Order: sequence, then C-alpha cells, then structure tokens
Amino acid sequence: MDKSWYVVSMFMLTHIGLILFLYPANIIASSTQGQWIPIMVGVFIHFLLLFILLKGLDRFPGQDIIAIYQRAGKLVSFIFLFPVFLYFFMANIITVRAYSEVVTIVFLSNTPLGAIMALLLVLSSYLAIKGVEAIFRAGILLFLFLFPLIFFILLVSFKNVDWHYVYPLWNKDFSFLTAPSYLQSFFAIGGVFLFLGFIQPLIPYQRKYVFLAAAAIFPVFILSVYIPVLTFGEATASKFMFPFIMTVDAINLTWFMFDRLTMFFYSVLSSLSYCLFHSYYG
Repeated sequence: MDKSWYVVSMFMLTHIGLILFLYPANIIASSTQGQWIPIMVGVFIHFLLLFILLKGLDRFPGQDIIAIYQRAGKLVSFIFLFPVFLYFFMANIITVRAYSEVVTIVFLSNTPLGAIMALLLVLSSYLAIKGVEAIFRAGILLFLFLFPLIFFILLVSFKNVDWHYVYPLWNKDFSFLTAPSYLQSFFAIGGVFLFLGFIQPLIPYQRKYVFLAAAAIFPVFILSVYIPVLTFGEATASKFMFPFIMTVDAINLTWFMFDRLTMFFYSVLSSLSYCLFHSYYG
C-alpha cells in the first residue's frame, strides 16, 4: 500500500519546523546583502543530496539504509552510519533547546526551561513507543491542522514589510561560503530528509512525491529570511536569535482573537513538530 502522503507530511513538517526557527538567523548572519544567493546555493545542494539519496535507495528496493550497509560489513556500516548518528544526536540536543526557548519566549515565560524540555522529551518518547506508523499518522493530522496556519502566518507577515530593504539584490562577495554561520544553516538543509532512508519497507512511498514536497517548501526558505529582512532591515534582523519569530510577534491584527500570533501558532508548531521529529529520530 502506497503511503506517500505519510512521507510528504512528515517531510514538510520537519523541514518547515527547522527552517522557520534556526535557518533565518544563520543566513542573515552570513551575508549582509543579496541573501537570495546563499539561499539558492543551499537549496541547490539540498536538492542534489536528496536526489543522490533517493537514487541510491532505488537500487535497493524494499531495504533501508541499515540493511544496505550491513551487506558491506561492519566497518563500512560504521564509517557511513556513524556520521548519521552524530547528526541525529546533535539534532536532538540543538532542537530541544531551541524549541523550548521559543515556547518560553512566546507562551510560557514563567515556566522553567528544564520543565519544557522534559515535557517535550516525554511526549516524543511516548509517541515513539507507539511505533513508526503511529508517528506518521499523527504527522498527517498535524500537517492538515498546521499547514493552513503556516500559510496564514506567511501571508500576514507581509503587513509590515518595506520593499526598499530588498536592495541591493546582487552580492559580489562570496565569502559566505566559508562563514561558520552559513555552514550552520546546512543543519536545516542537508540532513532532515535522512529519515527517508530508514522507513522502507514499513512506509512505502513514491519518490516523485518527495521531490514535489521539496519544491513546495522552497518558498519557505526564501520567505523565512526575507520577511525579517524586509521588516526590520538586515542590520536589525541580524541582532535577533529568532528573526522570523520576532517578525511575526511584531504583527498587530486588531480583528484577530489572539493578542499575539506567536502565542496562537508557534507554541503549537514548535512543540508538535519537535515531538514528531524526535520521536522518530530518537
């Protein structure tokens, strides 16, 4: 039974969850103008790595990455799988801290950070106990609930933009390629989709839908960076730890039932995306 919808939902949730929180600050810090250039370079690498991964999996139908490398021996398995383990390990440490800070900032300002971190770990561990299919089914429900909110937030984020901040469009300085902050941005580009190699044959899916999902989140890479830049300017946006969150928090909609958009949206997106992301990776 084809379960591509499961994979597409998880793919988009996990990527958007990292892009909107961690990605903008890294890109803005790496380039003072023409931010679309480092974004496009990163997106190109994203598609290239995704293509290589899926092409490799096509050569071993019905097998996951672990089974594939086990055929080559323990040494080869260790060489190739240990870096993946390190990425998952760092992802757990970095994102549990980052998401907990976001929830603290916009929702539970008087709650100790450790309590929020413990709650996220408990929820994700419980979800993991229920199995892979339960995680992906929950991903579909969350995707259907969150995606309209994401679209709404991105739309109203243009309320305070100043289009003069888009200039200059071209940046002749490509030193961002070696900037530590730019290399850190690959945390949201080069590894989130690695779960695709671990779900066969439990969750069969068609590769074309994964590429369609990757194309669908391409505008999020652009908007997550340019909305803060167009709202505050590069000089001010570079001072924020979470530029996109600060941008959304500055929006005032008198007709909206909540005083702050972030209270309505980001507390849910960050915590639930984290639970899905790490209940599988953990």
